[in-house]
Amino acid sequence: MKEKISAISLIGMTGVGKTTVGQIVAERLNFKFFDLDLTVTEKTKKTPSEIFSLYGEEFFRKTETAELENIFKNYNKNFILSCGGGIVLKEKNRAILKKNSFVIWLDRPVGEIIKNKEILNRPPINNNINNYIELFRQREKLYAETCDLKIEYINILNCVEDIIKIIK
Repeated sequence: MKEKISAISLIGMTGVGKTTVGQIVAERLNFKFFDLDLTVTEKTKKTPSEIFSLYGEEFFRKTETAELENIFKNYNKNFILSCGGGIVLKEKNRAILKKNSFVIWLDRPVGEIIKNKEILNRPPINNNINNYIELFRQREKLYAETCDLKIEYINILNCVEDIIKIIK
């Protein structure tokens, strides 16, 4: 008998649509939704951009790991977690995700992602498309190692339907 999937973590590059997809899937399944970047913001009272600028990436990553642990400590089913693009950089984070959830790597063509200029402003991209491509190259193998499933998509609603089919 197939075990029912009840905790899903969405990973992938900045701007791929993890939050949007996660919110829609959670709403459709009546699951709780967490956005890890938003959780970090609530905890620190600073956005990820502000944290990177004021305290550096290492401080952000430590806070991110602590909040990741906290979510899985307090919730174990019926939720969708949207992770920041760099969540896979720490081995500890990858292990936490794999142990506690079904991990889906969302991937979209870069040309689709950069249509949203706001995404290019996010750290560590900083308005440089080459930074984005380089980050993807650095993270691609880690996303592949961490995920249980990779979904490549252009249309968000098709992606949502694919995830819902997997869960039900």
